[in-house]
Amino acid sequence: MGGETLSDLRKPPDVEWPEFTVATLEAAFTARRPVLFDLTYVEDIADVLKGSGRYAAAITTHELRYLRIHWARFRAIVQFYENDEMRQPPW
Repeated sequence: MGGETLSDLRKPPDVEWPEFTVATLEAAFTARRPVLFDLTYVEDIADVLKGSGRYAAAITTHELRYLRIHWARFRAIVQFYENDEMRQPPW
């Protein structure tokens, strides 16, 4: 898809990943920069969105829950993909 991934960005050493990812999403929102969210390798989305299961603490799941909570704001800039095809939000 191109673009940058979260791991391409320079995270300040004194900032934890959950705070960094929220700040990155908020900066994209403020700049009206598109966010392409790849769901191809996200397993067990139902549990992820509930904050349970073996991936509950993963950064990707943290981002998904944040986007779901704030979807009214982010819907204009976030597009979900799975296997290189656009798809609807997973909620």
